[in-house]
Amino acid sequence: LGGWSRSASMSGLHVDTTPFLPAAGKKGGSLHETAAACFVEEERPPTPEHIRRFRKSYMKQPGKRTQHWGLENDPPPRPSEFTYGTPGMKSRGVDGLMGSHAEPTSMQAYQQMRAETIYETSKKEQLGKTLNRHYEWPKQIVQDEEFRFGVKGSKEKVTAIEVILPSDAPSLNVTEEQKEMYKLSHYAYEPGEQKSRKYNWQKAGIDPVTHVFGAVAEIDYKDGVAKAINPDLEYESKVC
Repeated sequence: LGGWSRSASMSGLHVDTTPFLPAAGKKGGSLHETAAACFVEEERPPTPEHIRRFRKSYMKQPGKRTQHWGLENDPPPRPSEFTYGTPGMKSRGVDGLMGSHAEPTSMQAYQQMRAETIYETSKKEQLGKTLNRHYEWPKQIVQDEEFRFGVKGSKEKVTAIEVILPSDAPSLNVTEEQKEMYKLSHYAYEPGEQKSRKYNWQKAGIDPVTHVFGAVAEIDYKDGVAKAINPDLEYESKVC
């Protein structure tokens, strides 16, 4: 009952019949502690400055550069206005910078050529020339300008699939024995083919075509699942 005594509650309409028992609950310190005051949130106290650098919320602030908390109080190695690279003139655009490389002068082209001579590829694979591997070809090959490597094909139209995977390829000629072997090792059954476990049905006296496993119901429940879901359907059964 807060700071009020039980004898004074309800303006004396109720009489405390057990004054020797202590009142339950906690007495309030002031009459102004109301339910509305409990719903008013107080402003959260800020984090002390000496421990702010250890909090993740301080390190992940928007727009703030993240660094280790051990370096937070260290002086920066460079001034804040320091920038990497060489400052350029604002009048020089991208086209001016790229144009100097696209159209070199005669001296720049010569210097570039001299710099590239240290590479072995620049000697063997010169720009605009075929690669010379210094092979010693037979005289009949060198003298015959019409010489070509490989077998000359026919002029008939041949598709790429026939060249890559011909229909008479040995890999496609699989025997029945090989098929059964792959069924046993890799379960390589044909599409729609029923899996066979090689059971001896004749020994058990079972015809796998007509035999049904499990108990047979005495009543033939037609559309049993539909009737179980929808009781309004008429129930019709046939005794076997």
